[in-house]
Amino acid sequence: MKKIVGAILFLMIAILASGCDPNPSGSGQNEFSPPEWIWGTWVNGDTIVTFTSDNIIYATPTMIQNFSEDFGNPAVSRITETISTTFYQVTVADTESPSFGTYRFVYDTEDTINFTLTIPEVTLGPWELVRH
Repeated sequence: MKKIVGAILFLMIAILASGCDPNPSGSGQNEFSPPEWIWGTWVNGDTIVTFTSDNIIYATPTMIQNFSEDFGNPAVSRITETISTTFYQVTVADTESPSFGTYRFVYDTEDTINFTLTIPEVTLGPWELVRH
């Protein structure tokens, strides 16, 4: 009986694990894929946000957050991206909580985007970021 229960548990875990995609953005990996329209460096006072084809770097006078290095490990975090021609949203969650932070960037003009940060139950912004 123990062998049957063990086999059933093993199969259930295998089925659940195979159906999990750590990156719902579609690349099948825990990577960032900012849209091309947002690539470059954006500034608001002392806040600097740099987007590349596979990373986001968020810098303030007191910290630098390199998203690929800090959140790129699927054992530690999950990444969900929503991308359109005028909107880019990244939600990062650690494996223990539903949401660590949601970063929203909305296209305003070729040289400005609006940035909003939501950390559990608190929304900050929007701030206007200007292309540098």
